[in-house]
Amino acid sequence: MKQSMKRSKKTSLVTYHNFDIKNFSNDILIIVPAVFYNFKDICKNYFLSLKKFNLDKIVLFCSNDIKLIEFFKEENIPCCYIDVTSPTYKTRLEWLEVERFLKAYMLYFIMKNIKCNFISSDADIYFHKNPLPYLRRTMKKHNLDILTITDKRYINAVHYKLHKNIIPTDQDKYGTLNGAFCLWKNRNLFKIAFKNVLKTLDNYPKLTEAGAAQTIFNEYLKKLIKAKKVKIKELHSHLFVNGFTLHYADKKYLTKKYLTHFNFVSRDPENIEIEIQNIIKLLKQLNMWII
Repeated sequence: MKQSMKRSKKTSLVTYHNFDIKNFSNDILIIVPAVFYNFKDICKNYFLSLKKFNLDKIVLFCSNDIKLIEFFKEENIPCCYIDVTSPTYKTRLEWLEVERFLKAYMLYFIMKNIKCNFISSDADIYFHKNPLPYLRRTMKKHNLDILTITDKRYINAVHYKLHKNIIPTDQDKYGTLNGAFCLWKNRNLFKIAFKNVLKTLDNYPKLTEAGAAQTIFNEYLKKLIKAKKVKIKELHSHLFVNGFTLHYADKKYLTKKYLTHFNFVSRDPENIEIEIQNIIKLLKQLNMWII
């Protein structure tokens, strides 16, 4: 695998479909850096779950995969083709390396072209309710810079006992911020942060579950927090459910939850296609597959 990934400087090769970024006037844009064509069905399910709440006009899918962009165009899904090349991948760890670089790059590109606040979001999410009113209130109440879904595995001792030995993590070292769903205040500070992360990623040689972009960014944010330059709050993992609390969330939150993020629900070390199909299978079992 190459140590760095080439990025095009040709903005003429950046094209929008079903979306006009120049005329976007909402206060929040949801950006989904969708990676590779095998995500097309998960992306469509995500889009349809948003559409139930009339949020389909404030979402923008980005990709460097022409086939995925063509799929979005046919499905009338707002999308943006960004010309950035990446090496091919074979194993899951190689795929993670490529995916996290591309997500960071696509977010950085869109950040430079908008003035509104934005949500960065993975596609393996299902929306139960419109989260925007809650997110806006929470951001204003606490004067936050970032409001983020969390990778925390437990809220109480029960969750700790259930999950402590399942998958090793570096949460104490790297933090629990998960880029899968974050509301960001549009600050120049974050544009600088993303730019620095990309520089680091260009020469990131490791293939580890710690996870390139997210790991590096968490380390960077911890420095900003320590310097009191940013204020971050993590969302309650029973309202914004992650893979760890998917089956063990407190029942009193069942009708209150806003979304479910399907991370850590399927792992295949060699074949990412199997992992994706397992996520789809679980979505169907939970009646969250609406294609």
